[in-house]
Amino acid sequence: MDATRPVLVLDMKVTDTHCTAMHSHPRAQLIYSQKGVMKVIVKDSIWLVSPKQAIWVPGGLEHQAFFLKENHLCNLFLDASLQPHLPAACFVFDMAPFLRELVIKIAHVATEKAEATGRTRHLCRVLYDELGAVQAAQSRIPLSEEPRVKKVIDLLVMAPEDKRTLEEFAELACTTPRTLSRLFVKELGMTFSNWQKQRKLMAALEKLELGHSITQISYDLGYNSPSAFIHMFSNAFGTTPNKYVGKAT
Repeated sequence: MDATRPVLVLDMKVTDTHCTAMHSHPRAQLIYSQKGVMKVIVKDSIWLVSPKQAIWVPGGLEHQAFFLKENHLCNLFLDASLQPHLPAACFVFDMAPFLRELVIKIAHVATEKAEATGRTRHLCRVLYDELGAVQAAQSRIPLSEEPRVKKVIDLLVMAPEDKRTLEEFAELACTTPRTLSRLFVKELGMTFSNWQKQRKLMAALEKLELGHSITQISYDLGYNSPSAFIHMFSNAFGTTPNKYVGKAT
């Protein structure tokens, strides 16, 4: 790939794989999986990205990506000199139809028509304008290095179905429930119960992608019934699990 070009494209298909280590790129990166769910980890967050979403990773930010099943990736590496005020934070956003077609068009023009640099630059500027108007999606699990909080969230990242109470986790973290509750809000920007709910939502999306049934997911994640899980999922995503999966394929 020619490093002088306004956008570098990496289009690839991967199956059940992940980046071998945390890494970064000099250029900002837009990662769009046209097929399959991916999980992207940065220092302070875990992001789960469906095929109707994409993720923005600023240049220089260390990250690691996991591809849960079969993924068809479209990576755009963007030249910051075209737009000096690119988003400085990692975030996931919904791929509206126009934005999706724009990303695919940029990838096509940049890959197939190397001489069309001016056209590529114009399309990239349109992309930057669109990115400035999108809203971040609620698909983030915030992380923390604070020792007491980290001990609890490490357990719940590994086992989101864990039913222990705030009081029981506080005892494990060698602190009081009140202190742990306060630390969750301070470090993660949300309450313990809301963080736990968000972790379960992300686990549910992973399990749906892997083909688990709604009944199995419901009981695996500690819900009293499939209807309770469906209600929670619908409130968060505005649709049922089955319809969500249908939209994402």
